[in-house]
Amino acid sequence: ASASFPNVVATNGTVKIGFKSGDIFNETLSPAYPLQAGTYFNKNGNKKFAIFNGTNVFDSGWIRTTGTINTFEQQVPLTGFATYGIVNVGQYSIVCVFEIDKIQELFAPVTARKQLQLAASLQGADANPGSFYEPITKAENPKTIYIHTSNSSSPNKNARYRYEVTVRDRAFNSTYQQSNHFERLWIRGYGAGNGMIPAGANSSFNRMIFGPGAGIHHLGLRGASINNSLFLPGPKNTNGFAVVFYDVEGFGRHNKISNSIFLDIKYPIYTHISYGTNFGALELDNVIAFANKEEAESFLQTGNNDSLFLNNVYAKQYKYGYAGTAKFFVIKNSVFIDLARGIIFSYRKLQASVANSFFKTGGTGTVSGIEMGDSTDLVLTNSIVHLKNDNSTAGTSIIGNCVLGAAQKNNRIVATGNIFICDVGPEKNIIAASANANNGNSILKDQWQNNVYVLLRGNKITWRIINKIYTGSRTDVETFEEWKQQSGQDKRGLFFDLRKDPRRLKAIFVDPDNGDYALANTIEGNKIKELMAGMVSPVSCFLKKPTYEEAAKIIMEDAVLSANACRSPCVQNSIRINYQFNESLPSDKKVQLQWNIEDERSVDHYEIQRSFGNSDFINAGSVQASGAANYSFEDKDVQPGIEYRYSLVLVTKLGDKCYSAIRSIKIKDGKSLTIYPNPSSGKIMLLLNGYAGSAKITITNTIGSIVFSKGFNIIYGIPTIFDLSAQSKGLYWMKIQTDKNTSLQSFILK
Repeated sequence: ASASFPNVVATNGTVKIGFKSGDIFNETLSPAYPLQAGTYFNKNGNKKFAIFNGTNVFDSGWIRTTGTINTFEQQVPLTGFATYGIVNVGQYSIVCVFEIDKIQELFAPVTARKQLQLAASLQGADANPGSFYEPITKAENPKTIYIHTSNSSSPNKNARYRYEVTVRDRAFNSTYQQSNHFERLWIRGYGAGNGMIPAGANSSFNRMIFGPGAGIHHLGLRGASINNSLFLPGPKNTNGFAVVFYDVEGFGRHNKISNSIFLDIKYPIYTHISYGTNFGALELDNVIAFANKEEAESFLQTGNNDSLFLNNVYAKQYKYGYAGTAKFFVIKNSVFIDLARGIIFSYRKLQASVANSFFKTGGTGTVSGIEMGDSTDLVLTNSIVHLKNDNSTAGTSIIGNCVLGAAQKNNRIVATGNIFICDVGPEKNIIAASANANNGNSILKDQWQNNVYVLLRGNKITWRIINKIYTGSRTDVETFEEWKQQSGQDKRGLFFDLRKDPRRLKAIFVDPDNGDYALANTIEGNKIKELMAGMVSPVSCFLKKPTYEEAAKIIMEDAVLSANACRSPCVQNSIRINYQFNESLPSDKKVQLQWNIEDERSVDHYEIQRSFGNSDFINAGSVQASGAANYSFEDKDVQPGIEYRYSLVLVTKLGDKCYSAIRSIKIKDGKSLTIYPNPSSGKIMLLLNGYAGSAKITITNTIGSIVFSKGFNIIYGIPTIFDLSAQSKGLYWMKIQTDKNTSLQSFILK
């Protein structure tokens, strides 16, 4: 359904607008004061997403463009693209064209929407299937749009595809009002750049889905928070950015993105060059991004004077994890994989800290883990840098650096407890470490200590020593012993040449192919454990890329996709069970189990498994993960004289399982035998406490008639089972004769 919503002008106070879930609104709202927009509860009492749609269907009316082979054109009325009454589609308002797969749309309507790529010229569109061209700087209404379909068929009633074009600029127009709040809105279309919500300074966005083809104007992000939101392809200005923070430094702004997802976006995040002098920050916490490898650039770029804090960030297949200028930079617990280059610092007098993070490169060019600009002071700790290059052709021997720029003029590095892996073409080699040194003492106090170097593939690993006493002369040493001796660095460090080792990286890690970089129980792995005792393993696993539908479901159901969700709970230190996984013994013969958890973002639920005697473990119950710090489970089905063994099973949201250490308990009540259940409906069990061997069991009724008699071989801890379902209800006696004594016990059949 669709509905019109009138223009709103407030004379004072704040405008609060609610939208009935599922309706589509196309009217521009221009409040004069801060705006709060969300959704009403529906008739079932559920608060769902409202949908804003800024696109129209254009499945007919296309004509072949003169002088082209594959390009079709149509004049599109750009209703709503207006600035001060003048229709103008310019730098910040790109028209988007969506090609929608009709078959896929039946079961995956969002994934079926493919944004045609903007070409720089009409000739470019004509040469590239799946592209479109619009003269960006023209101001006209209607506007001519040129498209080249993916299968080169006419877009008019195409048998496979249908087409939509963005025809509006904004859903809300509150660029210069501050303190706006938006929640539970799904925006499709509305033009990239200006997007659907300019928003104003100090605004917040929660439970939002942007796109395909929607974004936030950068003037609206002068001190903003974005939480639990999803960005799909299309929300970008002419430079291809999804989110642009403006004046990050000016006026002491603090911008934050948390618990959010970016899918197939060229440039997810950019901070604009700032002009103020009051220090501000951009903070990312649990932000996940998957790139379209063919057109990906940087995951994060910054202008001057920005401070950055990255925690639990996961980015895959970008050319760069981070590139730009920053005065202060802190990154921890983050993963950057399939990069050409990892983190690139280019600001003078930079202070940077990288901890507990994982970098893995890919592609065919020169690779680097971290690049230090001039006057960079870097602390790199407890991280993994896996330099992988797929180019095996001959050429220059140097293929990259673990830390490019280390030991250069005015730079300083402290690298402790890291693992550097060389995995490049057979004729290539990596510069593993570089230090300024003078007879083993670093002039600028460079420190490389307790690091591990692994040669997995390639020609060799080299270490570089620069001695500034002698006019900056440098020496490249080719053995680890030379490096330690001549530089005075890594005196306790380790080097492993695994090029011919059939275990490959599994000599170091448990299962690196599947993202499990926990240290293996091998000679090499144990040496590293000893070297890095007490350190926390960095996040180092591979998330599965969600479909657009899966990602949208996560946001709409108030769930969170964690950067830790891929981690097996068995990965060292990822989840720790309290060593006091104890049991108490209440008087009513119950066993109370307790455990605590440090990080359960990847955990779905806990299973409690129980065994006794020689029996297999069986499921005794389960507890759903709820975010609580401490958990407990009460096992009521216990009997005295039996030694019970318990194991806690952690089940992740991906279905992986991890088993705790086994804890055991035995309840003692002083009796030589136990009959249970008592009363019984037919089946009873006999347990002889502390006895194993032969025994004769005789059961009689109240008049002394024998109803059962048989010899048994009693196994310690295993109950003997009798089925007396055919007997009448009433009181019975059981006599147990062993080579030690004779016992008599009554029981009731009910």
